[in-house]
Amino acid sequence: GTAEIEFGDQLDPDIYMYDSSHIWKMDGTTGEILWDYSYEEKCVKSYFSFPEDQLLLNVQMTKDANAFSDSTIDKILTIDPENGKFISTTDCSDLEIHHYDTTISLSESEIIVLTYTGGIRIEKLNSGADTSQEQTSALNITSSFQYTERFGDIFIGVRSYMENPYQKTSVLCINTSTAQILWETEIAESLVATSGFAGIGFLIEKDSASNYSDFFLYTIHNYSCLLDIETGDIVAKYVFEQDITNVHISDNGCVFLTTDDWTEYAINANNISKPFD
Repeated sequence: GTAEIEFGDQLDPDIYMYDSSHIWKMDGTTGEILWDYSYEEKCVKSYFSFPEDQLLLNVQMTKDANAFSDSTIDKILTIDPENGKFISTTDCSDLEIHHYDTTISLSESEIIVLTYTGGIRIEKLNSGADTSQEQTSALNITSSFQYTERFGDIFIGVRSYMENPYQKTSVLCINTSTAQILWETEIAESLVATSGFAGIGFLIEKDSASNYSDFFLYTIHNYSCLLDIETGDIVAKYVFEQDITNVHISDNGCVFLTTDDWTEYAINANNISKPFD
């Protein structure tokens, strides 16, 4: 079949070539083939991911190859980019996961974090050479996240659900290194907005903003709230007369918001001391 080419990043400047049954790594300077890896079964489409610890993730899609945007992911192969040795397989056949709505990352090189429109799955990589060992999911949450973010090993997911006529919104916090749900906090209950801002979040680091803890700022519709990442407690919340259309934040925790009527607001989310118990 036709081979495709991927380039590594600045830390791995070599060239990866792959087709339906092989992966080759080539020296980016000399063109020498450094290693090749053969799939156990042919795949119709694949793409690569290079997470922070330099493990190579080859994502295979075999269910539907008629259109790339409609191809669902079957499995993820984790390969050592130094020597091409197989490390682990993550089975995705029971999930409706597509390339275009998927984020794949690693936590501490032992856990793979798969975030997609319909949920999040955290899996421990197989240790050792036993490729026949069945891999179990450390954490699997099927939920429609309207917003997700990763801050190191902390995963933040915002999800909404309907209790007519209201739309309730909650923030879920997961430690990906331990695959544990740390907290979930309901932040808003409001009538469904027909226009306006769908939602966005920011991390406000305690050191840069001189706060007692790291905070997560989330804004949806005409509502904005500040949560303590350690506890999930709502530190502050703000309700505006109009839907928020734009949000900017500075490194020191100054938040600037614009509403539908072009009104500008500023919030100082810095120098916040820990409240008394």
